[in-house]
Amino acid sequence: MIAATQQAVERRNQFLGLHAPPKPLPVKSSTQSLQKIDQKNQQALATAASLQLPRNKNAISNAGVQMFRKYSTNALQKNFGLPQIRVSTLLSGIQLRTKNIHPNHNLDNLSTIKRIPVILARGLWSNLHDWEPFGNEIAATGRDTWLIEITGGPNQDCAGRAVDNCPDYTFNDLTDTYFPKLINDVLTKSGQGTFDYVGFSNGCRTALSSLEKGKVNPAKVDTFVGVGCPGAFEPSDILGGDASLFAGCLNKYGDAIIKDFKNANIPHFTLAQLSHELAVKQGSLPGSCWLLSRFLGGEGRISLNLGQNYLNFVQDNNDPQPGVGLNLKNFTILYGTDGFGVDIDDYVVSQTDEIRILNNIISVAKQNASYRLTHIDLPDDRAVQARIEQAIGVR
Repeated sequence: MIAATQQAVERRNQFLGLHAPPKPLPVKSSTQSLQKIDQKNQQALATAASLQLPRNKNAISNAGVQMFRKYSTNALQKNFGLPQIRVSTLLSGIQLRTKNIHPNHNLDNLSTIKRIPVILARGLWSNLHDWEPFGNEIAATGRDTWLIEITGGPNQDCAGRAVDNCPDYTFNDLTDTYFPKLINDVLTKSGQGTFDYVGFSNGCRTALSSLEKGKVNPAKVDTFVGVGCPGAFEPSDILGGDASLFAGCLNKYGDAIIKDFKNANIPHFTLAQLSHELAVKQGSLPGSCWLLSRFLGGEGRISLNLGQNYLNFVQDNNDPQPGVGLNLKNFTILYGTDGFGVDIDDYVVSQTDEIRILNNIISVAKQNASYRLTHIDLPDDRAVQARIEQAIGVR
């Protein structure tokens, strides 16, 4: 009953005719507006298992109507997760953070749900909490969900600290040390040998490069989903020129901006600071880079060395796309096509790069999809998230 009510709440606008329903994912039958609640519906199973968990069942039985109301409300809101922040310490003393949103279910009763963890990582200028709402949703289906913080934390980038004495790490530090440590700790703590992985932007590029180097065994990845994955920033196959507006602005002003940050003794910079520098470098006459700067902002940080590494990716015309010869069991790449006035990039990452990354990967199950979205809108778009859930088997 509660699971059916969940579906009614989620589709209330469609049922009530308040506005047109969102474009559905491809289905095999014409009854796509109906969703059967049966023993194969993971959300229904998760709801039932949560309410039948001994501690929840006993609390409801002992407290009566009020407690049932509380747990029913939690079920309707998919509030099953039990978040727990954990700290992983590198040999250098740097502490990296993960957050485990373990489903509040008795997994023994959910035989159809994958037991392996699903690991989520966001991109540059983000932190551990940015994908937590999405992580909660995945955990509500019964999956053991982990958020990892490759960059942006209080110990990598001194986020929220008055004094910036954090390490000026490189991209190789991420691929060779940070990412492997985070992944191996998740596998150890979850007691599993394989995992599903979802990476947005740098979370995708770092993972692909780390797997390509063999720093994490690719055989441990059951499903890899890349969202807006930066590649070699190659010129467009269609229009030529810069890979994207963002790449073009970095190519033009990046060296001067990095120099200014070094001179100002800024070892970790925010997206807002980068935006300000772009606007200043553009000059008094507004242009495309000035326009781009109006869309950038935020207080998340990355290291100066990592910024230089990405500038090198943009400026190097001979660097390979990531993922060359990488063998993955299941691979999906999702990307945006809402650039400034063009439909071949998301203003940061180009469609050309995404297709070439897709072609690099060796897999018997490869998929790709594009969305009319900008880079910043990709990770939180509901259609994109639905496709991610489909790829990792929770829809």
